[in-house]
Amino acid sequence: MFGLAVLLTWLIVRPAPVEYSVEDVSVTHYNLTSDNTLNATFDVTLLSHNRNRRVSIYYDSVDISVWYADQMVAFGEAAPFHQPRRNETRLELEAVAKGMPLPKGVAGKLKKELAGGKGDEEAEIDVKLKARVRFKVGVWKSRHYSLDVDCDQVKVRFGEGKGGMGKGFQRKDCKVHT
Repeated sequence: MFGLAVLLTWLIVRPAPVEYSVEDVSVTHYNLTSDNTLNATFDVTLLSHNRNRRVSIYYDSVDISVWYADQMVAFGEAAPFHQPRRNETRLELEAVAKGMPLPKGVAGKLKKELAGGKGDEEAEIDVKLKARVRFKVGVWKSRHYSLDVDCDQVKVRFGEGKGGMGKGFQRKDCKVHT
């Protein structure tokens, strides 16, 4: 009987996964010191697409992190928000590295990758979003779930504190796990 109820609910609601993509990334205030301490601000624009006709999403907490060479280099938080059904929401997020000590190997790799000296060097970063979400169908709200978004191998331009890929940025689709 319980299985039939679950099947009927699924057939009525027909939940679809939320889709995420990185639309833009810029890096400002970039400085990697001689003692391998990183200071930088990563401005990340994510697009969240809720394709569901009957399900809206409450984001009760949102954390963003930026990773380079499997090392977290910056972190930030966003205010809670509600994403209506059949909606695209643009998230302007900031992850900050302030006095972030990097392992010698990671710092050396980043320095080598950005050693072109033209002020527009690129590196690949990973952007990760972790959120506590609840789903709403009609008047019913679910319990909390963890929503993990992984955006791997995002190319970003560093240099001279300006950052940003501008018109040359390649949109990057992300993997979403609930």
